[in-house]
Amino acid sequence: MEQTSLEELKRTAASGAYRRIPIWREIFSDIATPVQVLKKLLAVSDHCFLLESAEDNKQWGRYSFLGFDSAMELTCMNHQVTITTDHVEQFETENPAQVIARVIEENRAPHLTGGLVGYFAYDYIKYAEPTLRLDAEDQEKFRDVDLMLFDKMIAFDHYRQKIILISNSRIPEADTLEAVYRTALQTLDQMQDIIEKGAEKNVSAGRLTTELTPLFDQESYCEKVEQVKHYIHEGDIFQLVLSNRLEAGFDGSLL
Repeated sequence: MEQTSLEELKRTAASGAYRRIPIWREIFSDIATPVQVLKKLLAVSDHCFLLESAEDNKQWGRYSFLGFDSAMELTCMNHQVTITTDHVEQFETENPAQVIARVIEENRAPHLTGGLVGYFAYDYIKYAEPTLRLDAEDQEKFRDVDLMLFDKMIAFDHYRQKIILISNSRIPEADTLEAVYRTALQTLDQMQDIIEKGAEKNVSAGRLTTELTPLFDQESYCEKVEQVKHYIHEGDIFQLVLSNRLEAGFDGSLL
């Protein structure tokens, strides 16, 4: 088993360039699949993710990335930012990108070993283009931004058949690096225990409970296509993605 040494931690911290330092451990990956690990993480945390990598001209991506137990949630809706950690902070901003950039800077690390995971909704464009009038009815109820900061990561390296456990530790202001190192190793022990011995959450298979219903029927959709062709011909626009959302009732797990 390989892992970050205390000396490596001290060298990285001495550079003064980072706010967080990843402390990692490698174990063999023949004990679980990424989906099995995700089910185990779901049993201990409400906030989890699984990202699969992809490579050009390859059938399989090399890496699978998982995170759980987020350290922070950052949301923004109509200029109202909410940052949730062990307490809740709320304020207004004209540009949430500046807030996000500050959070990234406050958690700067030497490698891509964690960070913000989530989504930017379509309506986020209003912050970059304030002149846009987005007056359509909000039927989906997505926040403009919903991001979570993950400092505990699990990376599957399918090529090397290894699992890399990562605990991103904050550079201490008062505690010693030795204390930070011991705490990080305890976190890695807990993560390894979840993978090797944790119980999987029982998730029910997903199923549709109603028929799929399109937002526009065929006649209405064709009318909109003609409108778009007219706008293009007149030079008002040069392209438009005319989608037709399908809706249905759903029960069970998306996983």
